[in-house]
Amino acid sequence: MTIPITDTNSRDFTTFLEFLHRDKLHLTMENAFELFKLAATYAVIDLQQICDEYLASKVEPSNVLFIADGCLPFGGTALKNA
Repeated sequence: MTIPITDTNSRDFTTFLEFLHRDKLHLTMENAFELFKLAATYAVIDLQQICDEYLASKVEPSNVLFIADGCLPFGGTALKNA
């Protein structure tokens, strides 16, 4: 039986599964928002916190609104302290 997962791409979902099974994670600005979304969707609290803190650490004046828009819908709170 195959369960289609259509709300993400295979690369980021594979990274998500690697985190779940191996506790291995390679976060980048390219995948952090998608992994944050997946963590929120599947209630993986520790991954949510990791993504939240990673994105908060990348805040600069030029990208603060972009990062806030990407984090806040998924429960991001670290940005408040950045």
